[in-house]
Amino acid sequence: MSRVCKKCGGAVKAEDSFCMHCGMPLEKEEAFKEENIKDEKKEEKGEVLSVWDYLLMLIILAIPVVNIIVCIFWIIGKNGSPNRKNFAKAWMILAVVGTLLSGLLSFGMFQFLVMDNHVDWEHHIEYSIPEEQFIDGFLSDLNEV
Repeated sequence: MSRVCKKCGGAVKAEDSFCMHCGMPLEKEEAFKEENIKDEKKEEKGEVLSVWDYLLMLIILAIPVVNIIVCIFWIIGKNGSPNRKNFAKAWMILAVVGTLLSGLLSFGMFQFLVMDNHVDWEHHIEYSIPEEQFIDGFLSDLNEV
């Protein structure tokens, strides 16, 4: 990548410290720009969370009402770690899906119990052997023993 000298306008290489045409000292603009880009990328990624940070987050998220409040705070907070924000989003999605599934299963179990109370199962069962024959066969088996 070549640059241009500000004094004479001559083309100079990126690694040159002085202009080869007029001897003017060159500024390291490109190096500063690259360092600034690297710093901005580090800020976008945020700090890396340690294992202890994750354990503390899991303990906080295990407390019933506090977990939702803290999770919302982590999601909408502007100064927090992006890693913590993404973890909170994922946890909130799992919490909502889990709540919906458990509600659906609870509703199904409730409906089964209601249906069970309204159905007389003894009258709906059909025996393949008439009751009299079953009792006679059972009594004859007892007499043989």
